[in-house]
Amino acid sequence: DFREQFGEVVETIELARRLEELDGPSFERVVMRLLAAMGFEVRGSETTHDGGIDIRAISNLPVYKGTYIVQCKRYSAPVGVTHVRDLYGALHSERANKAILITTSSFPREAQEFAQGKPIELIDGSQLRALVAEYILGEKA
Repeated sequence: DFREQFGEVVETIELARRLEELDGPSFERVVMRLLAAMGFEVRGSETTHDGGIDIRAISNLPVYKGTYIVQCKRYSAPVGVTHVRDLYGALHSERANKAILITTSSFPREAQEFAQGKPIELIDGSQLRALVAEYILGEKA
């Protein structure tokens, strides 16, 4: 049966098409599957005391080799600088290569300015939708 064989793929596609409607865990699953499609080995956070880290993404590729910590925010309002500062602290605590904050919404200027020049990447809703379209839905821009 197609659904049985490709159930996870079908579920990912269905979830990816309605990012803003997802609950937190479903949103994190889509982000994990996106990162896996981009070539990362992914691990979700097993604890509630994760220091704001939802996903650990590991790359074994030359140049990109290392650990990336990812925080997912399924928000309708912009994600403020406080979240970016907290993630920066977690980046140092975890000794990761890079921190990535992914949201369905946006980042105000203050958050963007704080992240500049630091190993922090902010991925807003429009960037996320473009990545999902390319890596999960197979749609070219």
